[in-house]
Amino acid sequence: MESSRSLTITVLRQTTNGRGEVLLSPVSIAKQEDLNSTRLVPLFANEGGTKSELILINSTEKTLRGNITFYDNKSRKYNFGTASDYMSYYLPPYSSQIISSDGTSPRSTQGFVLLEPIDEESASYAVALVKRSYGDIWGSESLIVGLHAKEMSYTIDQRLNPVRHGEIDARLVVVNQNTETVNVRVLLGAEEIISKLIKG
Repeated sequence: MESSRSLTITVLRQTTNGRGEVLLSPVSIAKQEDLNSTRLVPLFANEGGTKSELILINSTEKTLRGNITFYDNKSRKYNFGTASDYMSYYLPPYSSQIISSDGTSPRSTQGFVLLEPIDEESASYAVALVKRSYGDIWGSESLIVGLHAKEMSYTIDQRLNPVRHGEIDARLVVVNQNTETVNVRVLLGAEEIISKLIKG
């Protein structure tokens, strides 16, 4: 999107679940200028009732090629019910590719995905769509985008309501793909709630 003046914009993805009910989920902001040639999707999950789709998009006139590696939370290569834990991508101009987990793992497994292009011009845009089902009914989904930056801000709803009774459940996934240890600080308003070293 482009605008002649600054605007506040929220984009919602609208789908329906197995009962035909409308589901709304926010679409994450993607800043291509903040990303280096290596793409990292910070969350990919697989278990009974949870299925993930890695979506690669080529919006250019060039053919994009590179390699994809799936890792668990301990940075070990892991097969999430995909064809392999390591594979290649080949995207003709203006095309897309979807790689899905099988959603049948006996235990909850979560990790991240690393995409390494053969050159900087072959870097593909990548997101993960994580779908969750309850019994036979698909109930919720999340669109995960990896942002590469030193500082980011997010909005968290802290308003009380009869359903949550004031409880807030927010999850922040941070992946350090560098070789050096980094210090991560998380603030809620002006209050620091997390300060943690994350090894490379």
